[in-house]
Parts: sequence; C-alpha cells; structure tokens
Amino acid sequence: MRTRLHLPRRAGMLGLCLLVWCMFSATVASATVSGVRVALSTAQAGAASSYSITFTATRGLAGGDQVIVFAPSGTVFPAPPYTCPGCAPDLSAYHLNDNVRNHGVVLDSVSFNADHSTVYVHLAPDWPNYPNDIPPTRSVTLTITGVSNPTHAAGYDLLVATTGDPNQVFSNAYSITPAPAAGVTVFSGSGQTASVLNPFSSTLQAAVVDQYGNVVSGGSQSITFTAPSSGPSGTFAGGSLTDTVRADSAGVATSSTFTAGTQAGTYPVTAAVGSAPPTDFTLTNLAGAATQLSVTAGNGQTAPAGQPFATRLAVTLLDRFGNPVSTAGVQITFTARAADAGGTFTGSGTNREVDVTDDSGVATASAFTANGTLGTYTVQASGPGITATTVALTNVVGPPTQMALDAGDRQSVQVGQVFARPLAVMVTDQYGHPIAGQSVTFAAQAGDAGAGAAFADNATRDTETTNALGIATSAALTAGDRAGPYTVQVTSPGLSPVAFSLINTPGPPAKLISLAGDHQSTPVGGRFAAPLQVRIEDQYGNPVPNANVPVTFTAPPGGPTGTFAATRSTSETDDTDRSAMATSSTITAGTQLGAFTVVASAEGIPAVDFSLGNQLGPATTLSVAGGNEQAISVGNQFLRALQALVTDAYGHPLAGQRVTFVAAPGDGARFTGGATSDTEITDRSGVATSAAVVAGHTVRTDAVQATIGDAAPITFSLTSLPGSAARISLGLAPGTIVADGVAATTATAVVTDAYGNALGHERVVFSASAGQDVEAAPSAGDGRYLATVRATERDGSSTITAIDLSAASALRAASTLDQVGSNRFSITRLRINRREGTAAVTVMLPGPGVVTLSGARLRFVRVRVDRARAVVLDISPTPALRRRLGLRRRTRIMLRVRYAPIGGAARSFTKMVTLRKL
Repeated sequence: MRTRLHLPRRAGMLGLCLLVWCMFSATVASATVSGVRVALSTAQAGAASSYSITFTATRGLAGGDQVIVFAPSGTVFPAPPYTCPGCAPDLSAYHLNDNVRNHGVVLDSVSFNADHSTVYVHLAPDWPNYPNDIPPTRSVTLTITGVSNPTHAAGYDLLVATTGDPNQVFSNAYSITPAPAAGVTVFSGSGQTASVLNPFSSTLQAAVVDQYGNVVSGGSQSITFTAPSSGPSGTFAGGSLTDTVRADSAGVATSSTFTAGTQAGTYPVTAAVGSAPPTDFTLTNLAGAATQLSVTAGNGQTAPAGQPFATRLAVTLLDRFGNPVSTAGVQITFTARAADAGGTFTGSGTNREVDVTDDSGVATASAFTANGTLGTYTVQASGPGITATTVALTNVVGPPTQMALDAGDRQSVQVGQVFARPLAVMVTDQYGHPIAGQSVTFAAQAGDAGAGAAFADNATRDTETTNALGIATSAALTAGDRAGPYTVQVTSPGLSPVAFSLINTPGPPAKLISLAGDHQSTPVGGRFAAPLQVRIEDQYGNPVPNANVPVTFTAPPGGPTGTFAATRSTSETDDTDRSAMATSSTITAGTQLGAFTVVASAEGIPAVDFSLGNQLGPATTLSVAGGNEQAISVGNQFLRALQALVTDAYGHPLAGQRVTFVAAPGDGARFTGGATSDTEITDRSGVATSAAVVAGHTVRTDAVQATIGDAAPITFSLTSLPGSAARISLGLAPGTIVADGVAATTATAVVTDAYGNALGHERVVFSASAGQDVEAAPSAGDGRYLATVRATERDGSSTITAIDLSAASALRAASTLDQVGSNRFSITRLRINRREGTAAVTVMLPGPGVVTLSGARLRFVRVRVDRARAVVLDISPTPALRRRLGLRRRTRIMLRVRYAPIGGAARSFTKMVTLRKL
C-alpha cells in the first residue's frame, strides 16, 4: 500500500513556496523536476535514516531558487547540514553565507513546515562573475542525514518541487517496515457479551505488534489467551482457562471458541507473548432468566414495637446461578404475617404490598413498621415463576413510654410505723411490654400538713432499676411523725411522673391541747365570746379523730366562776368529734369579779387548763356621788366639784369610764375657763369628778347633766345667788312738776350687784333738798325701791337722793326735780338734729290748754305729747337758718309762745333761745 500526499497539502506547500520565491524576487525561468528517486539507509518504522533524494532540474535552477521536499506525515527532517555532492563536487557542507565559491552551488538556508515533514532548501543568490546555478539536465542528489522515519509501517513516496514549477513530482515508492516485536494488541473480539454458559459470537484475535503498534507479520510468535480463574470468566475449547495459538503470516493469532461461565459480570481475558506487556479483551457474561430472589437490604433488622424498621426491605432478581438480573417491571409481592409478630407496609397500610423491580432488577418495599407484638418473624418476597425468599425481622421492646403504679398505692399506717408493702411501679413501652433496666426514682413529698415518709437511712429519695418484668420496687418506707395525706412521686427519664397516695394515721391518744377559749374575759353575767375547745393528739401532736374520747370541763364551784349552758352548772362532759376536738357549750360568767380556771380532763390523759376572767360589765348606771344642790353668789366658784358614780348592772364601780358633764345654756354656771362641758375619767372607785364649777352672772338655778353611753343621765342642781350691792340708780317720773303743792313725781331707785342683778331686800331711804314730802313705798322684792315726792309751792330745782344703807359702804344716787309756776313755761331743749334736720321744743305747761309757737325762720312740723305730759313741738329750720347754722355752731332766735289754758285767758310770751347744731 502506498501513502501519497493529498492535493490540499501540496497546494498549501506550493503556496508557501510561491510566497518565498516572491520574497526573493528572483527572475528565473520556470523549471521542472524529473527522475525523482529516494533511497533510505533503513526502512524500519521510527528509525533514524539518511534520505538520498536524486532529481533532475530539467530546465535548471539559478541562485535564489528553492527545492521543496514533501515527505509523508510522520517523517521528521532534521536541521542542517545537508550534503549535495552532485551540486558542487568540492563543497562538502552547507555554510550560511560562505564566501568560498568554487564554481559549485551554494545552499543558502533551509526552513520547515510545522511538523518538519516538509523542508525548503534555498540556493544562495548569484555573485558577480560567480553564477550559482544547476544547469539543465544535471542530475543531483540531496542527502539528508538523521531523518526520523514514520512510526506507521506502510508504503510511502516523496514529492519534490522547485521554484516556479506548478507540478510536483512523485518519487519512487518505498516501504516503512515494522520495528521488532514489542507486545500484543487486540485485533478483534473485545467488548462482546454472551449469556452465562453460552459461547461468544466471535473468537478472540490478537496480533504481535512493535512498539508503535505495527503488526509484526511472519507467524513466528505464539500468543497465549488466559481467562480469570475466579469471578466472572469463561472457558476455551475443552473447558480450559487458557489457549496458546501461533500467529499467522499476518501476525494475528485466533483463539478457540470462548464460552461464558456461570457468573455474570464484565471481566478481562489476557493475551500475552513472551515477556512483552500483555493486552486485555473486555468481555461480559450476561445473567440468564430470573429464577430466584435474593435479599438485598433489610434482613436481620430489629425495630421497637410500633416503630418503623430503619432499612426498607429490598430483593434482587437472580438467574439460576445467582447472578443479578437487571430486568425492570417484574412484580414482587412482600408478605408479612397477619397475626402475632409482624408489621405493616406504609405504602399499602397492610401486611402485604406489591412492588416492581427497577432497571437494576431490585424491588424495594415501602417502609415497614413493626406491630405491637414482640418476636422474630419473616417477610416473604415472591414473583411469578420465581422462587420466593424471606427477610428475617424482629420486633423488640420499644422505648419506655409509660410508667404505672404496680403495688403499694393508697396505703395507710400509724405515724412512725413501716408501711406493709413497698412501693412498686411498672415501666412499659406503648404496647405494654415491660422495660428492664430502666432507672426509677421514688421521692417522698411533704403533704399540706407536713406529713411525709422516709426510706432507709431517713432518705426521702430512693432510686431503683426495673427488673425483667419492668417492675421497680422501692426500699421499705417508714411513715413520718406527722399525720395526714401525702404523695410519693416517681420519676424516670423521659417518662411522665406518677404518684402514690399515702396516709399517715395518728397514734393513740396521748395529750390534750387547748385550741380555743383560753385567756378570755367577759363582763360579769355576760357570755364568754368563745366556747372552750380542746383537741386530743397522739405523742407527736397529731390530732386523733373519731376517737370519741369524753372530755370533762370543770369550773370552780364558787367565787369567780361560770356556768355551762348545756348543763347550767359549773361542769359538763363532751366527746371528741371526727376532727379530734371536744367543744364545750357557751359559758356565762358569774356575778363575782375575778379570774378562775376551767380544767379540761380525759381519762389517762394529762389535763389542760383554761384561764378565764369575770370583768366589770358595761356602764349601765350613773348616779350622783357629790356636788348636787349647791348655791353660791354669782361669779363665785361652787364649793364642791360635781361627782358621778358609774357602775355596771351588778353595782360594781367602773374605773376608766368617760363621763361628760354638760352645763345648761345661757348665762349660767360654767366650768373652769368658761367651758360649757367637761369630760372626766372615773377613778378606781368608779367616780368621775368634774372640774371646778363657777356660778354665772345671772341669778338663776342651773341644771348640769352628766352622761355616759346608754346609761340614763343624771342632773346636778346649782343655784347662782345675787351678789352684794354694788350700784344704785335713781329716776324721777316726771322730772318737772308744777310748783303747786299738789303735783307729785315718783322716785324709783334700783339697787344691783356688780353684774346688774337687782337686789330686792336692801334698806333704801329717800330725801329731797327743797323740803318736799317724800313717802317711801314698801319694796316688792324685785330690786326696785319707790317713793312719792310731792311739789312745794316754790318753783325751782331741787335734788332728790336715794341711799342704800344695807351696803357695806352706803350707796347713794341723786336726781334733779324741776318745779315750775303755773304761769310760766320752760323751753327745755332746742337743738338741731343733723340727721333729721329738725329741732324739738319742749314746753312744760302749767295745765291743760292750747300752745301756739311762732318765730322767724322756723317751720313747725308736728306736735306730740311725751310721757311726762309735756307738749313737744318739732320745728324745722328754714333754708336761711340752715345756712346760718352752716357758718356757726349756734345762733339765737326769738321764739313766741301763746298759751291758752282751758277755761282761761290766753297769754303770750317771748323768749330768746339759742339754737345749737348737734
């Protein structure tokens, strides 16, 4: 076979050649090449060889031309030197720019393509007088030493071209032969498959090759085929694992028929020659038809009852030799027992489920959950025409989920005693299977009343471990010394606690304890607030209920004591009730004051005492103890303070009681400081003594009242008497009389003490300075003393005097009496009242008659008669007179009076009077 260069490659090389030629710009005649031949020093693949290339430049070559050698791919041209003896006989080597010219062709340079399979040989340019050319028809030989031959053994030829020659010329054909045998290679038969125990369709062929993979022909080598001795394998003719065969003339050795073994799988069959590296054939034994199943996953598992198994169950299809069969879609039925230990599949919710194999021939069931029954069992896997297999599973006890009381609950025992049965709990899983080895702690809890218990060494906690039956039993439990209910709590890791309800009952009755009614007191005759109450207890102080122990309560027979309502005597007996208490009936205090003891006793038990007291009762009676019916002169302190006695219903004086004394309203008696009330506290004798009481300034009898609570008030009578004479006054009515010896006036003297109280029993005498007759009248006892003074016949003024001779020092009073003649009148007052703007003129008339007044600058307003039988005329000044009075304090005016007595002749008088401004 000859390997030729393809036109695309030659065209590319020619293009490069033309490009280089153009670069030199040499003008040469086109030349052709003929007679190209090549001779190799060795033709072995990959060896270094000298290539002698002989050719004839038909038209010759000139300086600057190129010779291009195209070698087959894989050929590698070396770097210079190249020789061309035919080009210049005396030029032995290529020298770049060599100046030595010996009339031969000089090679200027060489270049290569990328893989050095093409070389470009450049002829040096011509020198003046020294042309560098190859004449036409000259045959030259270019020798290149150290060329690497192609590694692929085959027939080849070269291609030579020159500058400007569009046609490349092939050389003679030459062959590259294989190198020496170096190993074995697969020639055919690898990659086959065959069902177990069936022959492979093709025999195995291996060839002897050199180091480059070239088949070394000649038939002188023997190749040994060897199958694996274990695992997937096969046999050659005669059942042998090896087969040695001589290669044929083409270098290929062919084995005998190879038959697949019984184990499926891919494996190598080795071909080797001598000590050279072997080669492997890859063969695969395919499984046969599925006839059985094998458990792939889930066998031998355990799972707690009620829990899913960790690994899903899986089976694989096998042929008769146990090889996995990768067939998808085969229905496999998994079936567990319906009763006893077993389980259910998640996918179906029952003990049976159908699944199909995947591409690997594996059928995987859904998750399988153990039921509540313990034990080992099998789940069967089966398929159509396939021998069934089983998966062994075991349902074991699940995790502890519950703890329950087993024994010892609701026991009772007397305080200080050991409970008859120890406490026991059972720990199980969710299906009630007992759990062994579970740690359990018993802890006694104190009850509301402090009741409790203790395990060994007085410990309140005891930790035990459950036995094979799942039961943990506590150590012996001893009741504490407090009676009452309580619990023992039981805990275990991860479980809800449970509790035993236990009761410590009281011991036998041992003592009495007073509960209520001690240290009471109540007023005599009254009921004590609380009945007496005792409780019967054991030696530890626990009440002993429902014992019905008779308890007798006994008070003293005399002196301070009390009586029970139930018996109306000083003693009674009561039984203890369900609460261990005995309660007396109500006790009523006697009438005698003082403390006393009631003894509570029961047979065989020490007695207990109650201290009671009969106290004073509430204030029910208030009586006068002193200070009543006193009298004192006004303004003086009564000689004795007021005293009130406070007692209870039985006449016992009450100390410390607040008594309030209240004086009567008005100007009467008052307490010290002028207070109208006074609150005092009774002393130990039950007497409250008021502050000092002072008589008022008015002669009178006062009632001072004393009060306390709801008791009836009492009244003290106090009298304020008149004081000593301190003042005397005298009045005349009228103060002016006619001096006719007949007219009279009444003199009234009034004698009073320092506070103005009239004194009715004084000795008062009257006298007149002008000798008038004075006739005293007897005193009426009201403090007024009267006397009649008769006029003399002389007009003028006189003094009337009254003297109290009873006073320690005589008291006297005087008053002026005017006597006027019968023919005269007097103007007693004439003044302007600024507020009213009027003046009053009083005229004393000698007798009945008509009075007329006139005067300048006056206006008369009204006329009235006063009680002294004088005529009073009111006048009003004129405006002129008012102005005059505005400038002066007084002014004088002429007043004319005309008097016409009844039955007599009228008379007129004038008188200058002074008008004063008030």
